[in-house]
Amino acid sequence: MKILDYISPQAIEKIRQEIQLARENEVFFVGKTNENLIIEKVTVVARGNELSVPLVKEHASRCDVVIHNHPSGFLSPSQNDIAIAHDLSNFGVASYIVNNEVDDIYVVVEPFSKHDKVQIDVEKIVKTLSPGGAVSEKLKGYEHRPQQLEMISRVAHAFNDQKIAVVEAGTGVGKSLAYLIPAIYWATQNNERCVVSTNTINLQEQLVKKDIPFLKKALGINFNSVLVKGRGNYICLRKLQGFITGQETLFEDEYKEEMKLIINWVKITKDGSKADLNFIPNSTVWENVCSESDSCLHSKCEFFKECFITKARRSAVQAQILVVNHHLLFSDLAVRAIGVEVAVLPKYHHIIFDEAHNIEDIATDYFGSGITRTGIARIIRRMHNQAGDKRIGYLNTLVRQLKIETKQYRIKEFDEIITQVENELIPRCDAIIQFSDDVMAQVSEIILAYDKGYQNEVAIRINERIRKEPQWKNAIIPQIKNFIQLLSRFNFGLSLIIEKVETVNIKLKKEILYTLVDLHTQRNRIKAIIDVIEQIILKNDQANVRWIEVQKRTTTKPIVRLKIAPLDITERMNEFVYENFKTIIMTSATMTISGQRGFGEFGYLIKQVGLNLVEKARLITAKIPASFDYKKQVIVGIPLDVPAPDSTQFSLKLPDAIFEALEISGGRAFVLFTSYGLLNKVFNELQPRLLKMGIVSLKQGQQNRHQLLEEFKRDKTSVLFGTDSFWQGVDVEGDALESVIITKLPFKVPSEPIVEARVEAIERRGGNAFMEYSVPQAVIKFKQGFGRLIRKKTDRGSVFVFDKRIIEKFYGKIFIHSLPEVNVTTGPLNLVLEKVKTFFNDHP
Repeated sequence: MKILDYISPQAIEKIRQEIQLARENEVFFVGKTNENLIIEKVTVVARGNELSVPLVKEHASRCDVVIHNHPSGFLSPSQNDIAIAHDLSNFGVASYIVNNEVDDIYVVVEPFSKHDKVQIDVEKIVKTLSPGGAVSEKLKGYEHRPQQLEMISRVAHAFNDQKIAVVEAGTGVGKSLAYLIPAIYWATQNNERCVVSTNTINLQEQLVKKDIPFLKKALGINFNSVLVKGRGNYICLRKLQGFITGQETLFEDEYKEEMKLIINWVKITKDGSKADLNFIPNSTVWENVCSESDSCLHSKCEFFKECFITKARRSAVQAQILVVNHHLLFSDLAVRAIGVEVAVLPKYHHIIFDEAHNIEDIATDYFGSGITRTGIARIIRRMHNQAGDKRIGYLNTLVRQLKIETKQYRIKEFDEIITQVENELIPRCDAIIQFSDDVMAQVSEIILAYDKGYQNEVAIRINERIRKEPQWKNAIIPQIKNFIQLLSRFNFGLSLIIEKVETVNIKLKKEILYTLVDLHTQRNRIKAIIDVIEQIILKNDQANVRWIEVQKRTTTKPIVRLKIAPLDITERMNEFVYENFKTIIMTSATMTISGQRGFGEFGYLIKQVGLNLVEKARLITAKIPASFDYKKQVIVGIPLDVPAPDSTQFSLKLPDAIFEALEISGGRAFVLFTSYGLLNKVFNELQPRLLKMGIVSLKQGQQNRHQLLEEFKRDKTSVLFGTDSFWQGVDVEGDALESVIITKLPFKVPSEPIVEARVEAIERRGGNAFMEYSVPQAVIKFKQGFGRLIRKKTDRGSVFVFDKRIIEKFYGKIFIHSLPEVNVTTGPLNLVLEKVKTFFNDHP
């Protein structure tokens, strides 16, 4: 074998250099081949040990080559080499062995062709969901759904042709099976990993606990799937050990009992994730012992073999199907966007976005950044905090550790370091907290001046109006600059301390080394704080939106958040998503809007998420209606004598109108609002009246979302008053929910910073921001609210819309025409109520 027949000269030289840097020990590389299957580029992925294989798999894709050297020069593969090569070949990855000089080669597995993708059999896949098919025969309560067959066919073709498929599929189509089955066939036949991303925990649990286990049995295909959770969900054994050995300076006394429970739990837990705990840990406790990417030592950690996050990642590497939420996927994409190859998830090739109507908001958030007053304080207090007469935090831990060493070995340098930490760094921690509080108090004072008096949270964009404020120019900006200087001086001093400890001419104990790792981490986080504050407060450009949020609290200081986000995500989505992944499926029940120009009814979504930048031939769209008979199952009532939302009479008349609507359904309703202010007013007025009727009123915020929903399902006469999060992602089947009441059309508040900035950008280019942006956003949310009612063929009920603009304004027909074909009744409230009563009587 001639090595140049397999590896290019440039790649040979790179391999040789890396082996020399590793002092001629074993090194694993992943090579990328050209069209002639010759390696042109190599990347170091691991140094030789028994844990290398999972790391190699994580980096290698189909048609890549794994290369490693045999320092002995004897190139025949060992049994272990053959086992590794066989394992990798199952993923379409070849294996080579070279000597240290890289002039000799042993090809264990030949490279795989780049053109040998195995097309999935669309007809066969469609048959699995057809009557008599593998799935239909084993699915309890199977229903033949032509819409589901249409969707599975379109998704399968998208995988075969490497397309981006945007599919609106109404409730009841059976979306999850329609995209999972083609994904499973493709992933297993081509050894290419697929990510299924959702917005809600409910859908994740359905996929992981129900749909995927069922398909494993029904299809008879051997494949692995994993629910991937963020790193912060897992305990870090190194940090936990740090607490055990240094608890005197890491935690307040009040948390020690909770820590004992966690220590005992670690001995028995199988996955080490917070969800496996039988109690909800205090956030301060968990934050100090959970896994964090910037403080992880990876293979250098003494707990690497037992590490729960490492085990979870190994499981993910072995899986063909990864189930994640949108937040985790976009955090992975955001990390990859800055050039980090080893990101949050193992390498994947295809993405399915379910609940895809949320993509724009989540991508905007993850391609931006921010910092809070409490976030700054949290980082500083992890280094030093005075808890009564006790000092805790990493700096105090370091001092304690160095004092023990000094007492034992009399190390002069440690005495000097202890003095510097106690006399300089620790006092600066207190000064930073105080300075941060002072600056944020001034910032919140300016922002709250814009409060209209009824909002719990105020968000103000940093624009020219704010920048010209005398208090902003003369007080805030100088104070921010002083604060940045204070943080920078602290970080410089911290760097010197770390360097001094590391250069002391003795072998440091591992406890000290671990403390240094944690101090390194906090130093880097402070640097990130400085960068974010500078970017938000001191810089200015039209590509980003900058704003400050202040949330009032009755007993403590206001919450202050500084935020920045891209004005337009389209270029980033194209660069980091569409250009990097082979097949992308986007699906939701609410993606289309009636009357759109360009790209038809999908026009708004396509333009907002950058699909208009994709080559047209690669993009396919499909609108697949729900399998429900909405004309028989739903009546929509729109009273025209309830005052318009901009009338002062609206909030006075609304409670009585809602009460009469609730009398018809006997409760069993969601009442959906667009603001907490109106929600609280209506709830407070109706709760005692409903209670007299035996109807329990539940309000968003009383309990967490899941608990509220479970209570609503249990008590089948209850009414749930909710805002934003209850408009979507909530499933209540059957007679527990028989009415959805929409109080106002869900237009976003025009003063929301991102909304305001995007409206201005549309108007600058001569567009109509209201019709291009505000209305489409409201229509999508309106469709989500409407979709809460009918979840299966036996459901029935009413939807009330107490916003007559939907009839009287020119844009109202867009809302109505974007719904399924449904009976709409309008007129005076008493007439609408009578028609709804008749509907309920006729459809018991």
